Amino acid sequence: GGFTHDLTKPVGMRRKLVDISLLKEFDWKYQFELKDGIKETYKYYLENIYK
Repeated sequence: GGFTHDLTKPVGMRRKLVDISLLKEFDWKYQFELKDGIKETYKYYLENIYK
């Protein structure tokens, strides 16, 4: 059989829900801003890509 894509119908979930109850239960707090974390990860990747 073939694959058909019906563009008149929605695809996937309308919204995604995340359960953060364990984070709250353990009073977890993030240590880095997302933007800073992405920068540091990219920097690390560039420094270690050929190691």
